[in-house]
Amino acid sequence: MFHITLRLKKSLLLLLGISILCGLMLLGWYLWLQWGMLIVNNYDPQYCF
Repeated sequence: MFHITLRLKKSLLLLLGISILCGLMLLGWYLWLQWGMLIVNNYDPQYCF
């Protein structure tokens, strides 16, 4: 019984980690798109690092 719950906890943690990773990737992609649009819309050399 203990091994089953441990395995369940591990799988739940793995699922949580994967979902968090996917969320961060989506957020990063969205922010990258927004930043790209900002750069394309008003290109100013002083904002270019």
